[in-house]
Amino acid sequence: MKKIVIACILICTFQIAKSQITITSADLTHSGEQFVVSNGVAFTGMDPAITGANTTWDYSLLTSSSQTIDTIFDEAATGSLLSLYYIDNSFNPNRSNQARHGTAFTAGQVNVSDVWDFFYNSSTSFAQPGFGANVNGAPLPIPFSAKDYIYTFPLTFGTTNVSPSGYTIDLTSTLGIYYSVVKERSNEADGWGTVTTPYGTFDAIRVKSTIVEVDSVYIDSLGFGFSTPPITTIEYKWLSPGKGIPVLQINTGVGGVVSGITYRDTLQSTGLTYQPSAINELVLFPNPVSKELFVKYSVLSKGNLKLEIISSTGQLITSEISDSNVNGEIKIQKIDLEKLNLKSGNYFLRMSNESGVVGKKGFVVR
Repeated sequence: MKKIVIACILICTFQIAKSQITITSADLTHSGEQFVVSNGVAFTGMDPAITGANTTWDYSLLTSSSQTIDTIFDEAATGSLLSLYYIDNSFNPNRSNQARHGTAFTAGQVNVSDVWDFFYNSSTSFAQPGFGANVNGAPLPIPFSAKDYIYTFPLTFGTTNVSPSGYTIDLTSTLGIYYSVVKERSNEADGWGTVTTPYGTFDAIRVKSTIVEVDSVYIDSLGFGFSTPPITTIEYKWLSPGKGIPVLQINTGVGGVVSGITYRDTLQSTGLTYQPSAINELVLFPNPVSKELFVKYSVLSKGNLKLEIISSTGQLITSEISDSNVNGEIKIQKIDLEKLNLKSGNYFLRMSNESGVVGKKGFVVR
């Protein structure tokens, strides 16, 4: 009987200890990091609404339709106007310490391109104070009326928060238009356990974010405006300690229809064997880059070297063969990106020789 009681105590202790998954600032993204992200394809029977304590989520049947490279920049790398507006200073209400390329969009006559989303990762929260973009061709910082608190720390099972935010784009001087967005995020850490994706199995907290957004347009010259019906999006995100971005995220719309799936992954292979030990000190500079990219490397095995540039969707942009390389010799190679006519975005550089793939690293063209 005594052994049974002890066994029950040990089992209960294990379950309690297992439930104590806590996400803090250190587990989220920081400037300088890069992540390979796969866009997933849903499979039959998948139900992201399933959750709870000690849940086992099996998404191993997901397949990748395309991949992107998610690069986290320091806010200072976004340009003088935006970096000054979102400067990492304790006196700045729009303080940020990292930025990511955002999604361009068009709303009527309002064209928003070259988007940068700004974030502040602090000991108490991970929040977005605003974004910056070219609005109808003019660079413009666009602060939120209140920060969008994406996570609050420490994040544990049962944590909740509600975050109202929004922004206004004032184009009255050019088009006589106000475009505004009112948004409310309701977060609940509604589950914990283990989640399996094609990338692996992870201890995780599941966060359900219900986002309700209303867009409005006001035409100043005509003295009237209109608002769209509320748009509701639910984000299901699985966060694992030390992984930076969600290891899995599923977005749904009205009626639970899946509108997007992403998961952290490794770069898809093209049949070559990745051998990280075959290259030393692969460095790309400058990064971000606009015209000329320099590649510094030292190959640890002799042979002709093939250099490839791949888009974020996996498209091969260019492939070049360089001369035989002396084992251990440090070389710097210049690539003229203007000749390749590359659009702004994330790209990947891959190097290979007779021994296989000897190195790969991401860079950004602006």
